[in-house]
Amino acid sequence: MRKLDGRTAVVTGRSSGIGLASAKLFAQEGAHVYVFGSNAIEVAAAQEQIGTGCTGVHGDITSAADPDALYARIDRERGQLDVVLANAAVIRVRASPEVTADHYDREFDVNVRGTFFTVQKALPLLPDGASVILTSPIANFGGTAGAGRDSARTLYGQPEETVRAAFFLACEDNSFIPGIDLCVDGGKCQI
Repeated sequence: MRKLDGRTAVVTGRSSGIGLASAKLFAQEGAHVYVFGSNAIEVAAAQEQIGTGCTGVHGDITSAADPDALYARIDRERGQLDVVLANAAVIRVRASPEVTADHYDREFDVNVRGTFFTVQKALPLLPDGASVILTSPIANFGGTAGAGRDSARTLYGQPEETVRAAFFLACEDNSFIPGIDLCVDGGKCQI
């Protein structure tokens, strides 16, 4: 038996990278995955790549109506939601003097407001034992010292290497972990 058989998951964010890799693994392990993203072409491509066990839904987490429509659809089609992977993010590193109000508003709307309402609006569908997984950049652990051009281009791992942590948090293997701040960075924050 696969570890996510019969479960329903939502993965928000770009339908590429960690989001796509997570959705693929969740579906391979038996979950029906709703891939929710703001780029309709990427969402359709993700649904095609994953195939059976995936429903692509075009929408924006910063919209009041789009997450409501997503969760209403999941309620109609599946009846409950077992996993929320809130992976949507906007990261455009800029020096403080270069940050505009529009830049700040867009990042805050996606990274904070959108993530909050993604989870809040899912709560009525989440049974006991459900998993809510929030992703964030590793800057969460140590600030952004040196977060200039070189840091923005550095890749600390491949999406497939990081999704195992999301998978662990999505399945029943984590049943005795009520909450965790899990750094998945290949040890960078340990040095």
